[in-house]
Amino acid sequence: MIGKSTEEWCQDHIWKAHFKGKVFTSISIPLPEIFIRFLDIDSVVVDKNDDDNETQQILHSEEFSTILSQISESISKIGGAGVIPRLNWSCPKDAEWMNSLCCKTSREVLILLKSSVLLASDCELAEKLSLPLILNLVRYHKLREGMLFRCFVKEKVLVAVSQKEVSVCFDYLKDIKSDILRKCEEIARVIIEKCPLDNFCFDIYVDMPPLYRAFIMGFNAFHESSDSLLFSWEEIENLTEKTMRIVDDQTVQASSYSPYRVPLEMTDCKDFSEFINSLPKK
Repeated sequence: MIGKSTEEWCQDHIWKAHFKGKVFTSISIPLPEIFIRFLDIDSVVVDKNDDDNETQQILHSEEFSTILSQISESISKIGGAGVIPRLNWSCPKDAEWMNSLCCKTSREVLILLKSSVLLASDCELAEKLSLPLILNLVRYHKLREGMLFRCFVKEKVLVAVSQKEVSVCFDYLKDIKSDILRKCEEIARVIIEKCPLDNFCFDIYVDMPPLYRAFIMGFNAFHESSDSLLFSWEEIENLTEKTMRIVDDQTVQASSYSPYRVPLEMTDCKDFSEFINSLPKK
């Protein structure tokens, strides 16, 4: 069982406040009840001219318009190529096929939020723990997937590091593996000093050499509900020395997001709107 203190710390807007300079620029927006109602409706309607009475009442309300204005203003303030929306714990990675994770407008943010199963789980958990639901808009950066890693900390000691993208072998990692492990150890010392938890996982992005700058991407519980990637949880629990694993030709696995890939029917469509219009009408 995961304790409430762990769930509270792993919230995006909570842990980021402790690591200025080691995270990407972001803005957090508390979401009112009307927005949570909007997310709960089993529909991907985000336009005011769509035929859905309950959704239309929300979309036309002043309170909802105020939140949309906040989102638009935050996107402009953050700048850059756009933002990636997150709720308290999760990113809508499972809905990436619909519109890319990089959002430039409030409408694109709404589409991702409405389309993600992972974010629906965030809503349920926030309600269960009586925590406010928070929208975090994070500045988008084009990242090398091979430079994302998950680190496992047990009893305040870094015990394991795994490449996050387990479905691809990045040959260049073999030559810089020891340098990356040293960077993981360095950032782990900073995190362990500030994190109130004894056991946890954290994700980082490491710049390519020669910079090797590390950015903290997120926290997860030290629990089997968190993806252990190239390890099993039994292995992690019993490691006697620090171990780092990267994908080689023998360890390629299916991505955990494979079930959420683009539908075959959409491959001939130029975008999501064309896919929706191609669906049979009732």
